[in-house]
Amino acid sequence: MKKSMIKNLLDRRVPQIIGSYFVGSATLILFIDWLITKYGFSDTILSFTWFGLISILPSVLILAYFHGAPGKDEWTRVEKFGIPINIIFIAITLFTGHKFNIWQEDPPDHSTVYDSFMVHISSNQNNIDQLKSTDFWLEDVGMLKYITGGANSYMDSIYLLDNEELERIRRYVNVQLNNTFMNHEGITINYPETQKEITFMDNMASVFYFQYLSKEMKDDKLQKNQDEKLKIEKNRYHENADYFNNKHDVHIDYLTNVKIYKGLLSAKGKLVRPSSFLDKNKEEMYFWSYTAPIMNSKGIYSLEGGIGFYQSDSDEDNVIEEILYTDILEQIKNKSFGTLIGEVANILDSNLVTIRLNNLDLIKGTDLIFLRKIYPVEKNTNGEESLRKYIKDNKIIYNYLSKHPDQIYKAAYSQQVNYFSADHWLEREKNRIDSLEENFQTIISQGVGGLEHLDFKYYLRVLNIQDSIATAKITGSVFPFAYPKIGDKINLK
Repeated sequence: MKKSMIKNLLDRRVPQIIGSYFVGSATLILFIDWLITKYGFSDTILSFTWFGLISILPSVLILAYFHGAPGKDEWTRVEKFGIPINIIFIAITLFTGHKFNIWQEDPPDHSTVYDSFMVHISSNQNNIDQLKSTDFWLEDVGMLKYITGGANSYMDSIYLLDNEELERIRRYVNVQLNNTFMNHEGITINYPETQKEITFMDNMASVFYFQYLSKEMKDDKLQKNQDEKLKIEKNRYHENADYFNNKHDVHIDYLTNVKIYKGLLSAKGKLVRPSSFLDKNKEEMYFWSYTAPIMNSKGIYSLEGGIGFYQSDSDEDNVIEEILYTDILEQIKNKSFGTLIGEVANILDSNLVTIRLNNLDLIKGTDLIFLRKIYPVEKNTNGEESLRKYIKDNKIIYNYLSKHPDQIYKAAYSQQVNYFSADHWLEREKNRIDSLEENFQTIISQGVGGLEHLDFKYYLRVLNIQDSIATAKITGSVFPFAYPKIGDKINLK
């Protein structure tokens, strides 16, 4: 009986037809999966395909059994009723699934993401006194001389903003940030609320003072004194972070501490003032720096900083407030969702990569960004390779912009440096590269921390996610020389 049944199935060619069906189905599944990965089609298409291939299988079995044998076959009652019922079942399931969103992708669960930022703008004498002891202010600034030239040679004096203006700037920036992130549930922005908390933030050192305290001193006694001061300033940040973490019951991911002053330009400063300065006859200008330590349970593991200049026009209102708001907003956007989501694991072609994820709360279509290349050149470490890469990438940027000078304004470095023209900017950049090469060993022995380039920024979009690997397509970059490399750290955009 069993043997005759098997023979009957073979005569009707049921195993052959079902086998061919599975091979064809597998080929179709692989082709659709490739389309989704390559062109970013919705994963729902793959779900529909799986459902259709499996749910239509009863009809395939019926047709194979009754029409698989050679010759003409009549339609039986099983076929007349079984196949329509199968099709009606598929139609009802698809309609019900659409009505109740069964086929929709689940949104990412961001309930566990607490991206908290602390923002404060200050202007106090203690920070000015600290600033005047740093390499940034003094003439002898080594490899940085082509960036600033020593701020004291550009400004005759530096002084505080009055309380009324400072409060006006704070209110404007805070209100604008709150309005911008009002509907972003994953991001919270905090500010000091009491005079005690404002004093906490005012007393925190700038990035330039941290760099000054991190310098090696030839005298052991001076070195010990420097180390003690550095420890005090780091502890101050940790204590303040702990205070605000406990108060708001969060972990402060990123703390932006802006120090803003006014200064009177010297004769040299008037010569090299940025081309964006509105009034060439005015001597007064705004000057600010920001310090942004990123901390974990072991302490500060990254210290970022930057500078800005602006010369106001008496006929304009709220310009400095808008500039500071835009600057801080960009920092928060770049750091949104705090931790990295993963790193590039493989480069499939010129515009397609895979990313090894450490944050699985992602869905297809999520926009990502590669923010910066980082080159660690710390004291007592082997930083030669990092510094060589940094210089090499400097040359890539320089060579491209020397051929496309009309794009210099887009370069991150051009936004930090005063320059009159494209030729002037290129000359300074060439001098800076030469200085890096000439002082290579000195820089290695002293250590300059984490150098970085922002001009290799590129953008991605998630096409597909399988297990802990995302496939992403490159959607654009600031410059054409920016392309992915294995190990690039990827952020949510």
